[in-house]
Amino acid sequence: MFKLFKKSQEEEDDVIVSLDDIGDRDSAVDEDDFEVVEIREDDFKEEKLPKRKKKQNGFIMEDAVDSDDDDEEKGHPILRAIRNVIVGIIGFAVVAYLLISAFFINHFYYGTRINDVDFSMKTAHDVESYMSKQVDDYVLTLNELNKVTEKIVGKDIAIKYKQSTQIKRAMKNQNPILWVRAIWDPDVLNVDVGVEYDEAKLAETISKLKCMDESKWTKSTSAKPEYNGTEFVPGKEIYGTAIDTDAFNKAVREKITQFIPELNMEEVGCYQKPKYISSSPEVKAAADQMNNMSKAKVVYHFGDKVAVVNRDKIKDWLTLDTNTMKVGFNEGKVDEYLALVGKVYDTVGKDRTFKSPTGKQVTIGGGTYGWEIDEAAEAAALKEHIKKGEVLDKEPAYVQRAASYGDVDWGSTYAEVDLELQHMWYIKDGKIAFECDVVTGLPTPKRETPTGVHQCLEKAQNKVLRGDRTPGGGYEYETPVAYWMRVTWSGVGFHTATWQPAFGGNRYTYAGSHGCINMSYNDSVTLYGIIQVHDAVIIHK
Repeated sequence: MFKLFKKSQEEEDDVIVSLDDIGDRDSAVDEDDFEVVEIREDDFKEEKLPKRKKKQNGFIMEDAVDSDDDDEEKGHPILRAIRNVIVGIIGFAVVAYLLISAFFINHFYYGTRINDVDFSMKTAHDVESYMSKQVDDYVLTLNELNKVTEKIVGKDIAIKYKQSTQIKRAMKNQNPILWVRAIWDPDVLNVDVGVEYDEAKLAETISKLKCMDESKWTKSTSAKPEYNGTEFVPGKEIYGTAIDTDAFNKAVREKITQFIPELNMEEVGCYQKPKYISSSPEVKAAADQMNNMSKAKVVYHFGDKVAVVNRDKIKDWLTLDTNTMKVGFNEGKVDEYLALVGKVYDTVGKDRTFKSPTGKQVTIGGGTYGWEIDEAAEAAALKEHIKKGEVLDKEPAYVQRAASYGDVDWGSTYAEVDLELQHMWYIKDGKIAFECDVVTGLPTPKRETPTGVHQCLEKAQNKVLRGDRTPGGGYEYETPVAYWMRVTWSGVGFHTATWQPAFGGNRYTYAGSHGCINMSYNDSVTLYGIIQVHDAVIIHK
């Protein structure tokens, strides 16, 4: 069934019709199918119209509205209410945040500390008032080492408060919109709060502090490598009480200017610091170098005996410049060690005991034959071995060598002269190869033949022997000899003595030489043919 509606005036030509008109338009329509409705002006309000409308044959017709459309229409007020609440909350929050921001235009953030004092939510005027009240009782406490404290009293330095521009500037620099940041990142400010003091009185007060008495200071000591029984490791530095006066004076004035009541002198670096601490890379590098050097091992061989240079000795020879952490040697220690080795193993001049061909035991010292270590050359070589951390077995460098190690270091081949018997032997491979009588030096201090273990230094034929120079420019004597075998560089040796009519016996006591060992021509020829340069020549009584 359809309903008739009166539309607005603008649509009245299309909407307002009579039953007669309907009848004219469609004779098939029965009048009984329509209900006549009273038409009022209010019925044409727009909100009364159904949501879906059709225009047909001049009538506005409304279809039945779906149930889904009805539900949607019913839900809109709830959504609008929720939206309105959310907008209201956001609006409230914005207004609240802005009101709080407005508060922080003239107040410091929550958690703000100025010169170690909490001024949360305070105005610049509050800070000024606090500072002003504190000046009269201001004391700077100095926290020194070993829990010692001293004080600088404000009245002693004529301290007084003056209004500070820095506090107001700090407030001005604070962005009130960002106040929420202070919740997790509160401001910590250090400002000049505006104090004045008498500089001369402060200097005088500082000079009277116990910590400024230089006679009581102990110096700081840098860390350095230390031997722990196994290796070198970085040791601990030692902090002394000596004051870094520049740092101390600066720190004191900063604390007073900032109106801070305490000064931890160690924390702010008022003490002279050691140049190197245990964690310094220079200390570790020095320890590593010393460990590398002390791992060296040099074994010196002296026949069946050895002298060993290892960590136990090397660790005491190493030196360290604590200013540069440069590792070096105590060269004197190395030289002392090699001198000690020389005393033990050098044989030149030492007493030796042996058995003469006559069967008697002879102890003889002096002379130039034997082992002699070249201590200077070996010291230089040993230092290089240690620097490189080398491990090796070796013989030391020698000035001269002997035939063998041991007490009888001349071996089994040598010449022997018995001054008492006026007889000589040449022993080869332990057996007598040649022997003869001789005439030795006249037994006076100037002409006697020197005893000791000597050696054949040179061999020559047709040699001219000369004595000392005379005031006239000549020589005490000039004697040509057919065969010459030198024993000492001072002029003693075996040689041909054709002027001697006989050899042996006691002839040396009245017709002795100037120290040489006189031999017959034939005997000198024989000895010259078998003795070798460097063979030992043992002369004894």
